[in-house]
Amino acid sequence: MKSLVALLVIAIVAIVGVVMIRKGNRAGWLLMAIVLIMLVAGVIYRQRDAITTMIAQRGNADVQNPFTPSEPEVADLTRAWQSFRGGPKQAHALSAKKLGDVSWESPRWKYSFSGTGLSSPSVANNRIVLTQTDEQQQTNQLVTIDFDAGEEMAVVDLPFGNPGPIHANNSYATVTPAVDSDHSYAVSVVDRSVYLTSVNLSGEQAWSCEIGTYWTQHGIGSSPCLYRGLVICAVEGLDAPFAVAVDAASGKIVWRKRLRPSQWNFGTPVVASLCERDQLLLATHKEVLSMNPLTGSEYWSCAWSADRAANCVVASPTHVFASSTSPESEIICIRGDGNGDVTESHLVWQQERGAGYVVSPVLVSQGLLTITDDGIAHLLNVETGDVIDRMRLGGDVFSSPICLDNQVLAIDHEGVLSVLEVVEDKITRLSRFDLGEPTKSTPAVWNDRLFVRSEKTLWCWELDKPPTPESTTAAIGKSQE
Repeated sequence: MKSLVALLVIAIVAIVGVVMIRKGNRAGWLLMAIVLIMLVAGVIYRQRDAITTMIAQRGNADVQNPFTPSEPEVADLTRAWQSFRGGPKQAHALSAKKLGDVSWESPRWKYSFSGTGLSSPSVANNRIVLTQTDEQQQTNQLVTIDFDAGEEMAVVDLPFGNPGPIHANNSYATVTPAVDSDHSYAVSVVDRSVYLTSVNLSGEQAWSCEIGTYWTQHGIGSSPCLYRGLVICAVEGLDAPFAVAVDAASGKIVWRKRLRPSQWNFGTPVVASLCERDQLLLATHKEVLSMNPLTGSEYWSCAWSADRAANCVVASPTHVFASSTSPESEIICIRGDGNGDVTESHLVWQQERGAGYVVSPVLVSQGLLTITDDGIAHLLNVETGDVIDRMRLGGDVFSSPICLDNQVLAIDHEGVLSVLEVVEDKITRLSRFDLGEPTKSTPAVWNDRLFVRSEKTLWCWELDKPPTPESTTAAIGKSQE
C-alpha cells in the first residue's frame, strides 16, 4: 500500500513537471530531477537487504592466517568451567557429593545483578564471569564475581549500541562468555557488527575485535568456545553466516569459514575429542558440521531436516547427537569417523520424540537424556534412538541440564530445580527446589561449587571435594564404546 502511494506521488510530480516544461517553466526540470532522485532512492530501498548482504558477504569472507596453537591442555576436567555447558566437559561436572544431598535452602551466597541478562556462568581461576545489560545506561557489561565470597570484582563495559530487535525469550546479554586462566572473552553487537572482547584479570580490556556482521529479528544467541589458544564463534544471521576463530592472545582473526546461507541459527559450537581427532561440532541450517578447530576446514557434514538449532550438540568418544524442533522434532545420531558428506554412510538413527530446540541433550551412563522445551524429560537408547522412559518435569524449559556423578540437574522457566537420576532404565526425581525467580540460564560447576543464574540472582551452593578426572571421563564415555 505504501509503495502504491509513493508511486502515485512520483507520477503526479512527474506530470506536473512535464506540464511546466512544456510551458517553458524551468522549475519543471527541477521537479523532474526530484522524480529521478525519488526513483533511485526507491530502488535502493527495495534492494536494501540484497545490498546489505552483498556488503556483509565481503566483510564475512573466508580468512586463513598463520597461527601457532598452544600445546594441548592437560586432560584435567577440574581446571575450569570455561564456556557454555563447560565447553569440553559437555555438561559433565566433577563432584563427590550427590546433587540429591545438596542443602538447597542454604546457599553459600547469593549475588544480585544490577542489570538484566540470560548468559550462563563460566568459571576459572577463582572468578565467575557473566554478562548483563544496563538498560538505563544502554550498556552491555561483563561482570566478574569472586568465587569464594560472591562479591563483585569488576564490571566492564563492552562494545554495544543499536543491537536491533530481539525475541521475547531473548535478551541483549544472552551470550555466555568464555574464560581461561588469564582472560574473559565476551561477544556483543554494535549496529550490525559483532565484537569479541578480551578482558584481563584486572578488569581491563586487552583487545576488542570486529569479527563480522550479524542481524536477525531475534537477536544473537550463540556462545564462544575455547581451543588451544583460539576463541571460536559461530555467527549465523541473515547477512552471511560464518564460523570464526580469533587468536586469544592478540585478537587477530586466524580463520573464518562461510557457512550454508540460512535465515538464522543460534547453535553454540563445541570442540570434542571424537574418533581420535579433535572436532569442532556445530548444529546448523540443514546440516550438522564437523570442522578442524585449528583451520576451519571441514571434516564431514550430515544433512538433517532442521532449519536451525538454538542449543549445543553432545558427543561420546565415537558418536555425535544433535537435536532441534525447527520446523519438526528431530534427534539424530551420527558416527564421528567420517569424511565429506556422511549422510548416507554415518547417520545411525533418527528420532522424532524427545527433541529440544533450546535445551541441549546430555549423556548419562544409561543413555541420552533429552528435555523438550515444554518440560518432558526423555531417556533414549544411544544405539537405537528408542525412547526408554519419560517424565514430565513441570513448566517450559530453556536451561540445559548438567550432570554430576550420573545425577542430572534440570531447571524449568519458573525457577524450579529438579534433581533426576536414572536407575534401571527409569528416570526418577530425587528432589525439587523453587528458586522463586524465573531462569533461562544453564548451571555451572567448578571446584566444589554449583552456580545457578536466575532472573535477578546468581546462586552458589557448596559441594564436596571433586574426585579424580578419570571418573567423569569414564561417565561421558560409557554411552558408546
